[in-house]
Amino acid sequence: SSKLVTSGLVQPIEVLLVRPTELVSAIEDSLDNPSKIDKLLSGALKQLRNARLKVDVKLNEALKILILKHPQIFTTPSSIEGLLLVLKKEMLAIFKSRCEPQTYSL
Repeated sequence: SSKLVTSGLVQPIEVLLVRPTELVSAIEDSLDNPSKIDKLLSGALKQLRNARLKVDVKLNEALKILILKHPQIFTTPSSIEGLLLVLKKEMLAIFKSRCEPQTYSL
């Protein structure tokens, strides 16, 4: 499925959502289509951001493979923005966990 998302930093980009197990092959099949790669990568980063407490191991592994095999796809403005948004979410979660008062039960 595809959706239009924006965070205000770069132009809105349409995202393509695929299963994490299909992400590497979908991107490798689209190496001659940078626009489609941006949409697939934006969809993967959106899935990563939207994951609540549970880490998606397969998505993380697919992204690691892509970073090792095709680092150039992570240099576009939309992918950099997506990575920064994931980092921002993670940093906020760490900050909140450190700043919330601890409650103890006896």
